[in-house]
Amino acid sequence: MTRTKMMCALLLVCGLMLTPRPALAGGTDFSKFPLTKAIPADVFVAVAARENPERQFLDAYWAEVGKAFWESGIMIDVWDMAADSMSDEQVEEVEALHEKFATLFHEVQWGQLFGKEMIHVGRMVMPKGQISSLYEGALLGRMDEKSAAANYQSLKALLGEVVKFAETKGGEGTLRLQEETIDDLTVVSLMPGPAPFHIVCIGHYKDVIAISFAGRQIMTDCIDLLRGKGELKPLVSDERFKKAFAALPAAEDELFFFSPPAMFGPVSNVLKMFGGGKGPKGGEKPSGGEESEGDPGASEGKSEEAAIVGTIARVIDDVSIFDHIAGVEWTDGYSVHTQTVTRLTKDAKESPFYGILATKCAGQNYDRFVPKEAKTFWCSSGINCTKLYHYGRDIVKEVAPEGAQMLAEFDRLQKEQWELNIEKDILALFEGPMISVQMGADSVMMFKVSDEAAANARVKNLFARLNDVLGKENALQFTSVDVEGAKFTQISHPMMMMAGVTSPPLIGCAEGHLIIGSNAKSVTRCLRTAAGKHPSVVKNKRFAKEGLMPSKGEEIDSISFTDESNTAQELQQFIGVISMAMGFAGMGMAEAPPHVQAFFQGIPPILAKLGPVAGKMDFFQSSAEVCTFDGNTYMTRAVQNYKEPRPETESENGEESGETEGEEAP
Repeated sequence: MTRTKMMCALLLVCGLMLTPRPALAGGTDFSKFPLTKAIPADVFVAVAARENPERQFLDAYWAEVGKAFWESGIMIDVWDMAADSMSDEQVEEVEALHEKFATLFHEVQWGQLFGKEMIHVGRMVMPKGQISSLYEGALLGRMDEKSAAANYQSLKALLGEVVKFAETKGGEGTLRLQEETIDDLTVVSLMPGPAPFHIVCIGHYKDVIAISFAGRQIMTDCIDLLRGKGELKPLVSDERFKKAFAALPAAEDELFFFSPPAMFGPVSNVLKMFGGGKGPKGGEKPSGGEESEGDPGASEGKSEEAAIVGTIARVIDDVSIFDHIAGVEWTDGYSVHTQTVTRLTKDAKESPFYGILATKCAGQNYDRFVPKEAKTFWCSSGINCTKLYHYGRDIVKEVAPEGAQMLAEFDRLQKEQWELNIEKDILALFEGPMISVQMGADSVMMFKVSDEAAANARVKNLFARLNDVLGKENALQFTSVDVEGAKFTQISHPMMMMAGVTSPPLIGCAEGHLIIGSNAKSVTRCLRTAAGKHPSVVKNKRFAKEGLMPSKGEEIDSISFTDESNTAQELQQFIGVISMAMGFAGMGMAEAPPHVQAFFQGIPPILAKLGPVAGKMDFFQSSAEVCTFDGNTYMTRAVQNYKEPRPETESENGEESGETEGEEAP
């Protein structure tokens, strides 16, 4: 997974859309996503999606998975396990409850709610009153007016049953429903007793069903924008939005927009209210080799809790270097493409996290160490470990009442007991770029280092200390081997032989990298590729067909290709391993309580039924991604490839759509 993907997940990166109007420079025709007109400009995340007939093959694939799951009887087994731990009265109560809700549940046309067109929006709001939320979100789906009216009544009936159930447990008035009509919008709200807080609201406006969470205002704002009324501006008027989508290709299936400042700004402000303001800026170690003292009075007089809250606010501010993230998605044949643009804030370079993330690019010669036989590979610019280390030290100093003393003791241990300096002897060696290569069962990891000799010495010292801990009888065995003219250390242990490992792993330095390989053959192949004696992955016909080639001259932040043609088999193997582990664990629980024994005895048969379900997920082919960075903007292109549906006779003959001439069999 690339760093951009990880940050997008960390930042809750979803996506967004806009109002129906002429296409912008990027080519997206927003009239194909008419509900984007309902997205307020103050949201931090918005996603718009619509039905695309080109993706019917995916619906068919997942329908087979769902059918296999329900036919497996897994849910019956799970219910039987749960029922065994209940009394007869409890079982009867749950079954009656299930019957009521199941009937109401099936009256909702779930496939129509958001299948034709939908938007999801979320925004941060300042808490008001004792019962309030910092977040409110909404889902809007479009269908025909008759279906919208029928689904509204069915959803309302479901909420009514929830109220009845709550009253049986908590007494009358525990929950209540409130329905009102606002012009041509009808809304029913689920509320906690007399409190004026909207837990869930369901609205009906013409051919639209709207569902909001933790508040009703965002729903009414969306409907007002659809009506063309109100003072709120639509997101389409946001200049950042226009700029983002002008740089992207046309969206067909989905588009999204995420504004980190709109999300993390309010969170940080609330935390500062409790933490007493923002602490000192962390980051790089100042010149002269001394630790940054920050603002000595920043935490003076505060409680420990206030210092922690203030520090969390500071970290949120530091990581908020992303101004906006936008993306589009489209389907081409049996491949789903995504392109994302991530722009940093104007003052991003002042944040310590800029120096941590904006390291040396992976380079244009990403394939230098990646052999033609690679089934999966990943090259990334990585992170600056030294700057991250100093940032962590600053946080400890700020948040801990005796942080400075703790760091001084830590430094003493490094010098007197460990006989090393983590920063100079380890972190400073790594320059950032990393490479991972998998060739069937063989794998290689490579880390760019600044000093090969120092890296080798650190590895040797590490293994010596490890053997001191293991003792002579369990010590690792080391053998020096020559790989393409470089000295590597082969690692073996009696337990490896017992486990059937006939080709020991090895570690060493070559070509400016610390290299860890599953065996000598895999490392040899990578080094021969780097020397020009073996073809690289660009000669792999499958990568050329299914992967994403960067343009000439692009500064590559990361690039990857993943073979997913054996996804189903790998899932089945994983399920088998878990089932076996649970079985062994159950054998050693003779003294455990009966309900614990029953759990460990009941899980393996259930997992066994998941095997055929996993087998239905044999429609993934491969995925690829390439990300570039120009100092202010990340541009990411990704593709998810699926297998083309084929007649059963072809599958039985063992034909694999991923096989290409010239590839070495794993």
